[in-house]
Amino acid sequence: MTPDQTCFKVKIDDSMFEFGETMVTGHQLLTIAHKHPLDEHIIYQKLKDGQFEEIRLEESVDLSQPGLERFKTFRSAESYRFTVDGRKFEWGAPVITGRRLKKFADVAPDTYDVWMNVRGKGEDQIISNREEVRLDTPGLERFYTEQVSITIIINGRPHEINKRSLSFTELVQLAFPNVQPAPNTIHTIVFKNGPEENPQGSLVEGQTIIISERMIINVTKTDKS
Repeated sequence: MTPDQTCFKVKIDDSMFEFGETMVTGHQLLTIAHKHPLDEHIIYQKLKDGQFEEIRLEESVDLSQPGLERFKTFRSAESYRFTVDGRKFEWGAPVITGRRLKKFADVAPDTYDVWMNVRGKGEDQIISNREEVRLDTPGLERFYTEQVSITIIINGRPHEINKRSLSFTELVQLAFPNVQPAPNTIHTIVFKNGPEENPQGSLVEGQTIIISERMIINVTKTDKS
């Protein structure tokens, strides 16, 4: 590439690559990413609205548009379709995590839950960030997101929380919202009725706990002097 040539950067999976031309094919993208044999791989482009669109080997992509173009590859001959919040998406693997579903929905993973609509009379299933759900079962899988809303009890008073974890500092602020931090004050936090990750115990400064509905947390403060 000569010094006066324009360089177009793309991100394929987790790696960055450069092209000296505005139009590149799916074949070129898979080749530069060393995805061989080419006919055993598929590549998706992440669109501006968060959806992923398959790019065929002979299909061209324009790299001159504003912003970094992002792509995802899979070693697969199939793609799997599903919906999140009523929008249709495609994925190149038979399983997908809750965190990836939230990325498709463009919601914050810590403040939103994602649910799988269970066909028939079964109850809908919540999918945690690290949990994998299969997309290759018969029928179209449907997912939806909802903002987290958890009521916990801090020092005997209910608090509605819109995320699934709280830090030591956040709990202190919730317990004593109008009290300024003081160097001579020591806070102690104990909890019970928590989720299986941390059912009961104590919390020290710098730590974070997972919260659950009607979890009981007591925060006390003492003066070192």
